[in-house]
Amino acid sequence: TAIHSPADALSFTVSDAYFHEALYGANTVAMLYVVFGVFFVAMAAFFFVRYRRLGFVHLYTFLLYTFCMIVCCWAIEFVYLSVESFLAFLLAGVLLCASNVVTFEAARKEYALGKTMASSVKTGYKKCFRKLFDLHIVLSGAAFLVSAIAIGSLQIAAFVLGLAVLFSGVGTLLVNRFGWAVMMGTTKRQGAFCNFKREEVEDD
Repeated sequence: TAIHSPADALSFTVSDAYFHEALYGANTVAMLYVVFGVFFVAMAAFFFVRYRRLGFVHLYTFLLYTFCMIVCCWAIEFVYLSVESFLAFLLAGVLLCASNVVTFEAARKEYALGKTMASSVKTGYKKCFRKLFDLHIVLSGAAFLVSAIAIGSLQIAAFVLGLAVLFSGVGTLLVNRFGWAVMMGTTKRQGAFCNFKREEVEDD
């Protein structure tokens, strides 16, 4: 049409449109929502059953992590939603959950030895801080390195993974501890709040 007709005679009809099927199927987006929903429900159930009201601390951290990722993906022009980038976000979310479990369990062990809750939290974080910090730095650095040398969707997924791992580290080591301190101040039964119990030692 552009070659054989004058400039004002350009035409475009529905028959000239071309459609391509989604790479992973037409229901890919719906499946991503389902996967995230299942993961979120399973995560919430585990933390609330295992740690009771302390689960709200983790939930707050995870929602803040999710919000930051959404804002970054919206603000950064070259980042777009794909199966690969979604899996990167979900993988870093699993890392966030695992890191919080590590810190919670470290504090649980200290509390079981007879320490106060404040001392247990402080000592627990101190014991696992270095390992979690190094883990997040190494994973984030490796992801950004892959992003620098990769192309296409792999580049975007690696960048999203590096960004998400950074947010996971900040959430676990800073936001989570701050939220824990604030929420614990609202109750006098701090052990029951976290579902922590002390070891009972019987004298012979």
